[in-house]
Amino acid sequence: MKRSAMFATCAAFGMVLPGCLSIDIRTNTRAPSVSEEAVPMLHIKQSVAFRNAAPSSGEVLIGEWSNMRVYADLHKYTESAIGAATNVLKRQNISVDDDADKILELSVFGAKTEEGMWTFRSTTEMRVRTGDGLVKEFEASRKYANAYSTTAFMERTLARAVADMFSDPEILEYLEN
Repeated sequence: MKRSAMFATCAAFGMVLPGCLSIDIRTNTRAPSVSEEAVPMLHIKQSVAFRNAAPSSGEVLIGEWSNMRVYADLHKYTESAIGAATNVLKRQNISVDDDADKILELSVFGAKTEEGMWTFRSTTEMRVRTGDGLVKEFEASRKYANAYSTTAFMERTLARAVADMFSDPEILEYLEN
């Protein structure tokens, strides 16, 4: 094969191959476990209801680098956060009931994953609205080494945001009084 033909073949593969190696990651979170040490002992005497106040379901792009794109569904992220919060309360023998007077509306309104020099970073932003109108926002970030670990680290940021919610004095005052 002549050099010019070989160069043309290599150039063609060089232009097509990156498109073929493009990878889409769709995060699929579950209710993460919140460690007992991350949440104080709660003194809630009434049942608590959780509502998903996130935008309707649908994938959004939360990260993009070189040949990878990462997608998430913020409504499903909120369901994961509600699952984690429910588990925290049940672990402390606090009732969760959809018809309860104490209401927490959760909404994961932001999520992103970024590539750094040697690591990746996932960030989650969660908004909480109490039944009496108090609105608080919580942001949690985690670094990790491998892009394929994005889902696991998004779950960890969700767990951190839930732990921060249950550690917030104003949220606790609403729930405990």
